[in-house]
Amino acid sequence: MMITLKVLTRLDAVLHRYAKVFDLYIEFDSNKNVSLFLQKMRELSVKVETLEMTKGKGPDKVPGAVISVEILRRDPDAGVCEVCGGAVAKMSPQV
Repeated sequence: MMITLKVLTRLDAVLHRYAKVFDLYIEFDSNKNVSLFLQKMRELSVKVETLEMTKGKGPDKVPGAVISVEILRRDPDAGVCEVCGGAVAKMSPQV
């Protein structure tokens, strides 16, 4: 069992490193941040394939989005979390 977990963890890391298409769920502080995120994705050569907006059900009703992205130009040292996460972090200090 431990061997399986160790192998699958490494395989997962390799697949994420070389994959070009990802589905993401991101919650934004406001609707304005959605457009900032899309602008940053264009700057990073990330193509947004689909975008589905949702409105939160909690008391703060923060907008969320399910996004399918394709990474067109890959930085070998940066993963999808660094690319997309960096765009989110630069838009909002709380993310």
